[in-house]
Amino acid sequence: MKTSLNKKLIALFTCTALSSFNALANIEVGLSLGTSKPKNYDQCACTPDGSIVDIEAEVDIDLAFAQMRYVFDNGVFVELRHGKGFSKSESRVTPRGGETVRGLDIELDGLTNASIGYRFLADQTLSPYVMVGTTTNIVLTAFLPDGPKFDRENYSNEFSYGAGVNWNLSENILVGLEYFQYSNGDLGGTGEVDLSTWSASIAYRF
Repeated sequence: MKTSLNKKLIALFTCTALSSFNALANIEVGLSLGTSKPKNYDQCACTPDGSIVDIEAEVDIDLAFAQMRYVFDNGVFVELRHGKGFSKSESRVTPRGGETVRGLDIELDGLTNASIGYRFLADQTLSPYVMVGTTTNIVLTAFLPDGPKFDRENYSNEFSYGAGVNWNLSENILVGLEYFQYSNGDLGGTGEVDLSTWSASIAYRF
């Protein structure tokens, strides 16, 4: 399912770029700083009787993104971004119907996203936008509390979407605020991750 969806997004990405080829365009290169509370959903034999239950592990992570956006004059844009967490943080694990306890320390080693989007009112001071795309290589590394690396998970071909607003401070400088859902997991879905961010950005327009 994810592979099929990813192929459709790549096709949409390509068609959008080709259909906008004759429109004038700008390149925007920027940096975003954000915060996230990723949740990992899995199963664990962590009850007193040893039975397997669904668990939710949540962690607070601050992260940074480098991004490049190719914006056409008709408002359509394509974007590539790569992000990484600053440091590992203590997770909170909650078995279904149980009490929250300390879990492993988690570190976000990286993620890569490719998206297409549409910017409204592109020639105005404030310009909201929407995006849809795919995220690959969401790499979460787990460590024993104050100890060595324990495990590493890699999530790919995740459907992604988001929205934000840009403030055009000048012809070349813009800042922004954005919400983005990189991956959407559910409790009961073994080995899934729910990762969304709120971020602020600054970019230079060429």
